Amino acid sequence: MIEPGQLRRWRDGALAGEFLVIRSQGKFLPLGATHKDKKQDHWEILTVDGPMVGWSDNLLDKLSEPIR
Repeated sequence: MIEPGQLRRWRDGALAGEFLVIRSQGKFLPLGATHKDKKQDHWEILTVDGPMVGWSDNLLDKLSEPIR
């Protein structure tokens, strides 16, 4: 489960390092979804390159893992 203030690390070799989940941006349809799909929480994250917006729950779960 993704939460504000959570520290996560990328799983993919193309993306390296860690990032902080800053805040929820609300529930939206993910990119490529149809009107029948469920809305997902989207997040703003903070990386070493600065803030990035629009990361869906599914995408963050697929590409990263929480640091415990």
